[in-house]
Amino acid sequence: MKLTKIILLIFVAVVAATAVIALVIWLMPNKSASNELASTTVDTANDQATFDTVKKQVKAAGIDVYWTDSPCVFSRTYDRDGGKALELREKHDGKTCAGDPQFSPMIATFRVTSSGAVEWFEPLSGQYVDLKEYKSSLQTTR
Repeated sequence: MKLTKIILLIFVAVVAATAVIALVIWLMPNKSASNELASTTVDTANDQATFDTVKKQVKAAGIDVYWTDSPCVFSRTYDRDGGKALELREKHDGKTCAGDPQFSPMIATFRVTSSGAVEWFEPLSGQYVDLKEYKSSLQTTR
């Protein structure tokens, strides 16, 4: 008789804990609805101008990358080292652009210098390098 009561008590405790966990999850705010990165395209005219500069120079360098013409890419521009740094990310909206809306993976980071030159942020060295290095890195990964 004691074993039956202990098993019943454990069962009730497990059911109660599961109910509490389900309630907490249900009450949590929906993060995908407020995910600023995944729901944003180009923020300002400045971002668009910087993106257009990077896109033009990347194409002029003979670099064929999907993000130059993809509607599923957005950019953010930051002031950096006397120029503009442009961060490119994948846009996942769950509709037109596939992927989890809570994630927006980094594609690449570029910098437009004060002289107008475009440089790529090479993640292994942590340095900005010219577009020849960007092109070379793409060729070695394919």
